[in-house]
Amino acid sequence: MKKIIILLSAIYTVIAFAGEGFLPDNELPNSLEILPPPPIMVPIAGSKASHPAFAEDQKISQEIFIDKTFFNGNKISQSRLNQAVSDADTSVETFVNIFIDPLNIPNEQAIKQVLINNQELIDKVTHDGKNSTNAAKDAYARERPYSFYDEAVCTGDPDPHHSYPSAHSTRGMVVAYTIADLLPSEYRAQILARGMDYGDSRVICGAHWRSDIQAGRVMANAVYSALKANNSFNQEFNKVKQQIDALI
Repeated sequence: MKKIIILLSAIYTVIAFAGEGFLPDNELPNSLEILPPPPIMVPIAGSKASHPAFAEDQKISQEIFIDKTFFNGNKISQSRLNQAVSDADTSVETFVNIFIDPLNIPNEQAIKQVLINNQELIDKVTHDGKNSTNAAKDAYARERPYSFYDEAVCTGDPDPHHSYPSAHSTRGMVVAYTIADLLPSEYRAQILARGMDYGDSRVICGAHWRSDIQAGRVMANAVYSALKANNSFNQEFNKVKQQIDALI
């Protein structure tokens, strides 16, 4: 029987409705056109062996999701597991906190308040990120790891068959690119690393395969490139940047 226990789903439920971003349909990158198909999940014909790309996905999910172990053999800490749960949240407040708090940047609270007061910027780019993944998600309907392994997932996901590409990975990196460009360049590497880490949380939770995360990052790059060519985004971005520059 399929396990139905969804840990902490009442706290972090991800709603899969499309929201309005900056990019109109004719500017929104199409994941079905940009991305290759996901790894084939059925065994090689005449064999029980997995196709190589999916075998790699399985190896990673077995270690990180099922065994809760890093590649060096160390167990994933409880604090990192807790982070994976909290990273499922895609609210503006969560993004502001996870990207700004670790920086030890001067006027940190004031900068965070600027981002919260102008939350349309982050809110809309997250919608653009999510919306860009819908075409491939619907076309491929890839099964998520927790469903494939018949295990509990640590976050509440809307369905078991929209794994590729990861919209969380896309959103996390689009927000990372945006915030990195708002702040001085000395913080860029740390911000982008946290964006990558945000996507990795989905593998720990069993919500995505590694290839889903990688595909999400490809989409994030395409989305952010499109955003930088969009007048509405640039107007909002420049308004927020001017306020942040005054604090630094």
